[in-house]
This record gives sequence, C-alpha cells and structure tokens, in this order.
Amino acid sequence: LDLDLYGPSSHIILGMNDFNFPKEDKGIIPPKINGINFMSIVYFSEDKPSPFRGVDITNIIIELLAITQWGELDYLIIDMPPGIGNEVLDVIRYIKKSEFLVVSTPSKVAMGTVGKL
Repeated sequence: LDLDLYGPSSHIILGMNDFNFPKEDKGIIPPKINGINFMSIVYFSEDKPSPFRGVDITNIIIELLAITQWGELDYLIIDMPPGIGNEVLDVIRYIKKSEFLVVSTPSKVAMGTVGKL
C-alpha cells in the first residue's frame, strides 16, 4: 500500500505502468504486480501531482483502507513519506496492530532524522 501521497514511487519500483482503475467487487480489488497485491493513489491520480493537505490526507487514507479488499494477509507493507507526518500518525491511529520498519539511506542527515523516530 503506497501511502506516500505527495510522491508515490512504489509503482515505479514494482515496474507498474498500467494506471487503469482496479476491478471493483464490494470494494477495490488491488491488482497483483509481480505477485504483490498493490494499491496506490496513482490509480486515482494517474501519476499526476496530488496537492493534498490536512484532513484531505486523513480522508484519503481512511478511504483507501476502507475500500481495498486485501483478502487474507500475513503482512501489509505500507510505503510512507519520510518523517512523522499525517500519513504515519493516521496509520498508527487506524491500524492498531502496526509495527514499523524504518528504511533509510546511510547519510548523517537521514540517520539524524531516523534517530528522532
């Protein structure tokens, strides 16, 4: 689930180039990309800039979490923007059994930010 609403990039990493809206059946069924069920704002924005802020971000996250039909999952991997912004706080609030793995570059600046998390 790509929740980096300002600069989604998971679709690029996964090699996705089809922005057709996913199938719907009592919600949105996330398409499989390289064997991974994948959902992102890019299906709605077609990879165009998304100038969201504040309550709009929270509403988008709630909507994506509510309408996506994941099926049975062992893990839900969520890509989020750097720092502790609305996306991270909303995930903590709405996904009760969440654990975090922080991935960063080894630069001093990045490590300083990660240390604050």
